[in-house]
Amino acid sequence: MASARASLRDLARARACAIQVWYTFHMVPGLRVGTCSWKYPSWKGLVYSRAAGIDYLAEYAQKYTSVEEDQWFYVLPDPAVAAGYAAALRANRGIACKCGAPRKTGALDAAGGAGYTSGMSVTLREFTIADYEAAYALWQSMEGIGLSEADEKKNIAPYLARNPGLSFVAEEDGILVGALLGGSDGRRGFLNHLAVAHSHRRAGVGRALVERSLAALGALGMRKCHIFVLAKNRAGRRFWRKIGWQERTTLLVMSQDVIAQRAPAH
Repeated sequence: MASARASLRDLARARACAIQVWYTFHMVPGLRVGTCSWKYPSWKGLVYSRAAGIDYLAEYAQKYTSVEEDQWFYVLPDPAVAAGYAAALRANRGIACKCGAPRKTGALDAAGGAGYTSGMSVTLREFTIADYEAAYALWQSMEGIGLSEADEKKNIAPYLARNPGLSFVAEEDGILVGALLGGSDGRRGFLNHLAVAHSHRRAGVGRALVERSLAALGALGMRKCHIFVLAKNRAGRRFWRKIGWQERTTLLVMSQDVIAQRAPAH
């Protein structure tokens, strides 16, 4: 009952905020109104339709003229992802990039193309086996990542070879500050071992790595992607929910060793 009352209060606040935004937008000519990011499943029925598989950005652009894209906070925008966003926007709609201590500033606009905002000189590129030692050291320093024999270099090398262009790292001045493994079974995508150095947390690096891998998976025709998160990793679960992922409470993971199994007797 208490949670239901809390949900009703949240809905009432959201509706009041929406009314205030609408009033402000129509009373101040030329003002652009938007929110921080747009992919929030909890907004279905309020901002978005309740249909499955909706295009969040396309529906968002029907109601608002601007949105803050915080995945590029301190990170140069990925050109392919930015182009996809621009294609989904209506004319005179724009995406503003969040900036920390800016060296360059800009915006993504449906009419004017893409610019960028960057503070740290963080860049993303494909994960290669040459990055293994630095990535493994980063994974070891993360409290929410479980490592096993499957994560040894001899096993990661064939994984990268079977899934080219799906895993990425983030670097600053040649130092690896983030890593993510991405793969596919041909039907669904899978992300593993997302890690960002503590010095670069809350700067959009993790989100940027995820978006880069999802874009690569999408180019292969993958319509859905899954992740495995340790149940006790509360910070990790908060992060994934924040960027739009949903927990599947109706599923559980079951595992069995394959190599240890002896061939059935004939």
